[in-house]
Amino acid sequence: MFKQMSINLLFEKLKIIGRFLRFWNGAKSIDSVDSPLVYQLCLDIQSAHDAKTQFKKIEDKRAQLLMDNTLINVQSLGSQSKVNRSEIRSIRQIALSSVSPRNKCELLYGLVKTTKAKTVLELGTSLAISTAYVAAVDRVDYIKSVEDSSKIHSYNENLAHNSKINMIQSDFQSYIENELNNKAKYDCIVLDGRHDEIATISYVNQLINLLNPNGIIIVDDIYWSNGLMNAWKTLRNDYRYNLKIDLFYYGVLSNQASIKEEIDLKLWPFSKRWQLGLFR
Repeated sequence: MFKQMSINLLFEKLKIIGRFLRFWNGAKSIDSVDSPLVYQLCLDIQSAHDAKTQFKKIEDKRAQLLMDNTLINVQSLGSQSKVNRSEIRSIRQIALSSVSPRNKCELLYGLVKTTKAKTVLELGTSLAISTAYVAAVDRVDYIKSVEDSSKIHSYNENLAHNSKINMIQSDFQSYIENELNNKAKYDCIVLDGRHDEIATISYVNQLINLLNPNGIIIVDDIYWSNGLMNAWKTLRNDYRYNLKIDLFYYGVLSNQASIKEEIDLKLWPFSKRWQLGLFR
């Protein structure tokens, strides 16, 4: 059984490498970008890699999680990890398989920074590493982060977090409906959970109604599976967005008043070609 799991994991990684190589071949670099808005986005993303000092505390927390062998019952509604399919996992295993690597977290920081967002909604807290990177953006006033696993949420509540972070335990659909009823609005929404084609499309189609003007939706792991690739293709074809950027690790959707012509492109997100961060 262990041998079969290892073969399956290797096969999944090979598929991701194939998707990445196809993306690499078609992605534009900053030097070939025409739009001033997208050019500035590139600069802000790349500058995130220079913010080493403020990321140190977050990475120290990641290191602590990677040494924590506490077992919890995940009980999550999201898609199963491709590394560990058991619902009983250690914090260390979750940190290894379900938490974004540093390069990807820095990319998210850069994305949120360039939006000038003050209010952020994140669906999918996990162990709150990505959440902490978002909260590190100076302009962000607060981030509401929703986790559907009650056990992970309880574990997070016992840890020290940035005061900007408001952690909420709820399934995504119930929380979205509640926010719609309350007419809540956000500058930036990050969908980082329930990696399923139909669910992703459904969530995003509702989340657009929670955006402030010029707000953005960031969809995580758009190449994680064939289902998510199909979901991203569907979302890219939505007429309600005039800005669609494929960063391999994230898909960005927005309706920007300043854009007169639609922007739809694949963009290499890092300043150096060897910066990958392919696997969780």
